[in-house]
Amino acid sequence: MSLDPKSLTPGVLNPAAENAFTRGACGALAIAMHDATGWPIVAITDHHNVYGDKAGGGSALHWVVRRPDGMLVDVDGAHDPDELLERYHDEADDGTAAIGTSTRADAMEWYQEGSGSAIPLKLAATFVQAVIERAARPAVPSTEGEEDGPEP
Repeated sequence: MSLDPKSLTPGVLNPAAENAFTRGACGALAIAMHDATGWPIVAITDHHNVYGDKAGGGSALHWVVRRPDGMLVDVDGAHDPDELLERYHDEADDGTAAIGTSTRADAMEWYQEGSGSAIPLKLAATFVQAVIERAARPAVPSTEGEEDGPEP
């Protein structure tokens, strides 16, 4: 995974930012969003790494924050927790992903070990407002599985 901060335009959600924050720098974005909003940091990880509702040791498959309404927020916007979790079962070691809250310190440790802090937190912080605005928009219905797209 190549995360190059020079490929990002601060605060601009374009394909380069979407790629970076879904492929290795999601931890930096989650930490920056937590710092700006106070929303809890949440790890999507292997089922055996969650104890109660807390993420324990091991690696995270994805990092997000939880809004007060319970929706999980990442670079793509707001997600229903069950629907987002479903996307990660195939990546989990034991075939079952789980959601667990994390501390900022644990998220930072995992981010530094997993990506070498390739995207600095100061840069990730420039994307927080744009992600919050994206998360405020209604989700676009999925047309997956429809051959000709949605019906008129």
